[in-house]
Amino acid sequence: MWVSNGEGCVEAARGQARLPEPCIVVDLRRVEDGRWRVSMSAPGDEGPKADELLFVGVLAPAVERGGEGVPLYVFEREEEGEGRPRSIRYDAVIPLGEPPARELYLLPELACDEILRDGPVEGISDIGRVGPLRRACSAETPAAVRAATRRVVIENLGTLENNRFVFVR
Repeated sequence: MWVSNGEGCVEAARGQARLPEPCIVVDLRRVEDGRWRVSMSAPGDEGPKADELLFVGVLAPAVERGGEGVPLYVFEREEEGEGRPRSIRYDAVIPLGEPPARELYLLPELACDEILRDGPVEGISDIGRVGPLRRACSAETPAAVRAATRRVVIENLGTLENNRFVFVR
C-alpha cells in the first residue's frame, strides 16, 4: 500500500489509524493475467473508488539503460468507470532512492498539451482533439516516449511534491 506524503498520512497509515482528509491511498496488486490492478481511495470513500485503474505494464523506461539521472517510467493505463467509456491514458512514475523504491512520484495523465507546449518533439504527432478538453498525441518510437515524458516532468517540477507517495505495507 502506498500513501500520499501529506501531513500525518504516512504516520497514520503505518499505525493503521484513520487517515486525515487530504490523504490518498493507492493499493497495487498483480492480477492473474500479469497486469497490475490499482485502486485509489481517500478518507470517507467506501472501499476502492469506482474509477479503479489497470496498469497494463511498463510501456518504456524514459531514461536510456545505463544513462545518468533519475529512473523514470511510463505506464499505459486502462481506465474504466461506471457510466464512462473505456479509455487509455499514460502516467509517469519516478522511483526515489535505491531499488526497491520506498518512495515515488506519480504524475497522472501525461497530457499532449504539456508535451507540445514548447513546440514539437521529434517522433510525437498531434492527432487532434478527442473531446472538448483533451488533445491526443501519438509516439512513433520509445525514444519519442522518453523525450515527451521528460518534457512533462520538467513542466511539472513545481508540483511533484504534491504527487509523492510512500510505501507503508
